[in-house]
Amino acid sequence: MDSQASSSWTPQSKVIPDRNQRELRELVRYRRSIIEERARQHNRIQKVLEGATIKLGSVVSDIMGVSSRDMLRAIANGEDDPEKLANFARRTMKRKKDDLELALQGYVNPHQRLMIKTILTHIDFGSSSVDESMLTGVISNDNNPLFGMHYEDLKVSATSFPDSTSASKKHQFQ
Repeated sequence: MDSQASSSWTPQSKVIPDRNQRELRELVRYRRSIIEERARQHNRIQKVLEGATIKLGSVVSDIMGVSSRDMLRAIANGEDDPEKLANFARRTMKRKKDDLELALQGYVNPHQRLMIKTILTHIDFGSSSVDESMLTGVISNDNNPLFGMHYEDLKVSATSFPDSTSASKKHQFQ
């Protein structure tokens, strides 16, 4: 390596965000992980229901809505009569009772019941232990004394950092 090439390259200084921005990023990342975990649990419930040939997701808009949860708890506790399960429908879902009865016809074995019960318990625990909406409120609060930067500002400032890869390439070819 010749001395001329090594003397023209200078390392880029790292831009370290201030404490408020780092803490806000940490909250945003944590909230995202909570949302992703909840989505994984909802998908697991859906997969177990598909294995039992129960098509609840094709009738209801939210598989984890109040009526659906009541039906899922009843299934987990051993109920398998589609008519009784469809009676858990509330409000506007009552109009879909016939469709629900068809969708709830299937065979749920003991393992699937255990899976549904376990996943529901996991979802309920996650919902009660960490409130994602509380994190959203902290992140988006205009009068938040903890942070001087808001989520929208964070998105803008994250894109305003110099791109270290393009900077290093520029120095490499000079």
